[in-house]
Amino acid sequence: MRVGPLAARADVSNKTVRSYEAIGLLPNPLRAPNGYRCSTEAVHARVRLIMRAQAADLSLQPGGIA
Repeated sequence: MRVGPLAARADVSNKTVRSYEAIGLLPNPLRAPNGYRCSTEAVHARVRLIMRAQAADLSLQPGGIA
């Protein structure tokens, strides 16, 4: 699935998904021949996990709590 549908299903913005990729919380996306990101259900599950971790006041930075 492309980044827009992934973000909508995870209830985050497109920018959030891209920033998670940029800081290494999500793997580099597979690309379709047209260059669009192709995310899997595993990536969707990982975004949801990240959101739950943040809700539990865990930091996105290595080595600490927010």
